[in-house]
Amino acid sequence: MASKIVTKVLYIVFVVFLLSILVYLFVQIVLSLKQRNEVEEFVLKLLNSKTQKVATVVKESCQSCHSIETSFEQYHNPSTIGCISCHLGNPNESDKKLAHTGLVLFPGNLKVVEKTCGRSECHKEIALRVEKSLMNTMSGVVSVDKFVFGEIVKPVGKYKISEIGNTPAEVHLRNLCASCHLGKEKKEFGPIDEISRGGGCSSCHLQYEHKSIVEIDSFKRLKNFVPKYHPRISIHVEQIACFGCHSRSGRISTNYVGLMETTLGEIPKSDSSQFVKIADGRVFAKVQPDIHYTKGMTCIDCHTSREIMGDGHLYEHKEQQIEISCADCHFDGTPKTTQFDSLDNETKMIIYLRGWQSVTNKRFVVISKSSKAFSNVLFDQGKVIVLSKSKNKAWQAMPPSRTCLTQREMHPNLDCNACHIQWVPRCVSCHTYYEPTALGWDNLRDEEVSGCWMEKGGNFFASKPTLGNLFRNGKSIITTFIPGMILTIDGKAFPQNSFAKRSRFFAPTFSHTISKTALGCKECHLNPLVFGFGEGAFKLEKKGGRFQIVFQSNFELDSISGLPKDAWIGFEKFNLGHSTRTNASSFNYRQIRNMLSVGSCYFCHNWDTKKSIDIFSKDYKKLVTKKCFLPK
Repeated sequence: MASKIVTKVLYIVFVVFLLSILVYLFVQIVLSLKQRNEVEEFVLKLLNSKTQKVATVVKESCQSCHSIETSFEQYHNPSTIGCISCHLGNPNESDKKLAHTGLVLFPGNLKVVEKTCGRSECHKEIALRVEKSLMNTMSGVVSVDKFVFGEIVKPVGKYKISEIGNTPAEVHLRNLCASCHLGKEKKEFGPIDEISRGGGCSSCHLQYEHKSIVEIDSFKRLKNFVPKYHPRISIHVEQIACFGCHSRSGRISTNYVGLMETTLGEIPKSDSSQFVKIADGRVFAKVQPDIHYTKGMTCIDCHTSREIMGDGHLYEHKEQQIEISCADCHFDGTPKTTQFDSLDNETKMIIYLRGWQSVTNKRFVVISKSSKAFSNVLFDQGKVIVLSKSKNKAWQAMPPSRTCLTQREMHPNLDCNACHIQWVPRCVSCHTYYEPTALGWDNLRDEEVSGCWMEKGGNFFASKPTLGNLFRNGKSIITTFIPGMILTIDGKAFPQNSFAKRSRFFAPTFSHTISKTALGCKECHLNPLVFGFGEGAFKLEKKGGRFQIVFQSNFELDSISGLPKDAWIGFEKFNLGHSTRTNASSFNYRQIRNMLSVGSCYFCHNWDTKKSIDIFSKDYKKLVTKKCFLPK
């Protein structure tokens, strides 16, 4: 009898427990739907208020001729906002000439953006930010070039590429560099790639699908051809949009996908599978790509809208505009987070437009530098989750390994990329000269000019980065550097201020070649390239009864500087190496001696990384005997 009562009681408890769970789940679903409805209502109110202001024309004459087919998203669809919202013109006229009066073929160009994308009822705030962004001003490119040419004392100042004049450095920029800024006017139809650049808003958000690409040829050949397929305008920015400009200079885009530039004119027939020729004719060799690329991530999965389109402030160099860091996702412990209601309006709108209403009840990870939140990085159930901005995918960002944390204790000022960047692009001994009889191109005026700066590049390499100091807030951070400007400038034939100059400046870089596996201790502490001496090897030789470390370079010495052509600093005679940044330098003498004190152990000991960390995390000098060699 007692057992039956106990059974009944347990049954009732179980039923009550089950019902409480169901009630709890029901309440959570109701709350979630309520929050989702509030989010949708909030964003729709913003979007609809803009759409209603733009779509004031009941019927336009445009589509009587242009029977548009497109995969436009809702808020840029001609059926919602018409054609004149972007292209202007006269929508009440049926005559072609009158209808096309005031027509803008390329509404994304920053020259007209205040009348089109940047009008008050559309994206005015963003358009103003883009005007000030580094992708439009190219401030750092201008200041570094003028600095290397000797026109300014330091690579500082806020410049705009569109406002430069005709000094030797500025003509050099006009000839070779000024095609990449967003303000460059787009004048021809077609997708952005390694040849076609500029176009303001269109350079990222106007995406040509196959049908619209096919029509371009007909449009160019046939006089009265009327295109039918309009390119798509989308928030889902494709990687090729970044590739066009960022395959030059630091070659971030090519690094990311595992391509190293070569001096080849054509792909070798004997090993063609290992090479790629891109649209501008350059041939690249295949090397190891970034781990984030192999996982399927694109540029916009990491970089925020504030970085890409600017945050409304003018900056001198890109590292000032960049707000993210590795540690924002690969966090040790619990990251700082915020809820959806605390996000700024732009981030809320991005979340809605990407269709992520289901995550509005999650916690969004806050970026340490800017104190703004990611739109696509969540902290959920103790895990950092990164949502893909262009695919139906998500990744878990793993925390630092035990080795990383131990290394951080041993090297508290070591940047993540110092260990995790696999390789950097290196180009050394570049020769730049002015040819007064050559025909060149002014990329600002888009016209042919007489007289042009020419460049003859040295060999390209994919090798370990050099390490150096970057000073922030009174502290030194050890990070990666590449040859920024190892070049000879021959301006003797330039019509004014004729000169000749040699430069040897290294530039801090984040080369987007991240590997999960970090460099070992020996790979840093006994690699002359890491020190800044250039490629080669350290050897231990006995001279005068004592051992000495000698450096054997892979390259011949430069006749003027006395350094190997790929070096930042000298091994025999030390001088501090200078950078394209005022807050950066090579290792100093004390740092080099300390590194070699550790590195010299490897002349005798073949320790692996784990054993090395165990030894050097303790007072390893207690293990030193009279037989040991330590550099003076």
